[in-house]
Amino acid sequence: MFGKVNKYSNYNNISILVIADCHHLKEEEIAKVENLQYDVCLLLGDINGNYLDMILNYVPIEKIYGILGNHDEYGLLESRNIANIHSKIININGIKILGFEGSS
Repeated sequence: MFGKVNKYSNYNNISILVIADCHHLKEEEIAKVENLQYDVCLLLGDINGNYLDMILNYVPIEKIYGILGNHDEYGLLESRNIANIHSKIININGIKILGFEGSS
């Protein structure tokens, strides 16, 4: 067990939209996320610049965090003003998320 659990405490909830490996993403596919309700969108790599621009048309920038994949170039996320959370911890609704990219 990793720490103590209090069965009487109020647990935080989080809804996460995860996007990764967009090697052949189509506009009609990403458009489906436009009306979804989520707290944060995590980009988990292998999303080239053209697909990233397409995603930004449907996902609010203030909800997006990302890490690079093995097909991504350094600086890709930052070039679109997306926070790269590699080796960083973010806190969403009281839940901590650590970014850890692997291949890049």
